[in-house]
Amino acid sequence: MPRRSQPWPTTTGPGSSCAARRRAGGRFSTDLGTTRAAGAPWHRAAIARRPDDSVESTPPCDRRGELSKSRAEAFSDGVFAVAATLLVFSIPVPDVHASLGPALVAQWPSYAAYVISFMTILVIWLNHHATIDAIRSLDRPLLLLNGLVLMTVAVIPFPTGLVARYLEVGHDQALAAFAYGLTMSGMALAFTLMNSYAKARHLFTTPFSLLGFSTGMLAYPLGTVIALFNYQLALAVYAATAVFYMVLPLLRERRMRQSR
Repeated sequence: MPRRSQPWPTTTGPGSSCAARRRAGGRFSTDLGTTRAAGAPWHRAAIARRPDDSVESTPPCDRRGELSKSRAEAFSDGVFAVAATLLVFSIPVPDVHASLGPALVAQWPSYAAYVISFMTILVIWLNHHATIDAIRSLDRPLLLLNGLVLMTVAVIPFPTGLVARYLEVGHDQALAAFAYGLTMSGMALAFTLMNSYAKARHLFTTPFSLLGFSTGMLAYPLGTVIALFNYQLALAVYAATAVFYMVLPLLRERRMRQSR
């Protein structure tokens, strides 16, 4: 009877068979000591090469950083999607006892807050995608910084609801706009730290400039301070910052097409 094939052991980690194969120069060693060091329970004869110098199968081995990068992208996209979806809850359904038309008009702060926050999350997602795509691999500190960015993104629906609610009721608008600015400033800081770390560690595969990100680091704190004195102007600064980040990549692409 033909010998049943053994299942492949763990393919990741320093003690895995993949690690042993890398140490052996890309081929599975038939040395018994090597197979034992890799944690393989079978005798070397079970994995010895056939006369045609081929093997029946090869366990998948991810390139360094590839698995972590794909998982980070999937997790990040999920956080962005949930945060953008939760924004709609900042728009309440009007009271059925009131006239629908005037009630919908009276809720304009909710619509404005929703649009500003959705544009902001969209811009963050686009920039985040460009950053991750340009990074060669993700180490643990960079993953933690990425988590810090996602933490600030996930909380955006909360200050959005504050702005929508307190602009509508007509009091504490400045404090609501201030809380919104603090959240956006924290997001800009986390994103700048993430990009600065990747640039300092030479993890980018293409030339990367932090000049565009410095705008958010200036605009959001400025809007946060302005909110204490003029919340309307602060909200205008937040909206203008989101529009700026949406238009800037379009202008760059247009300039690149014209230069060709």
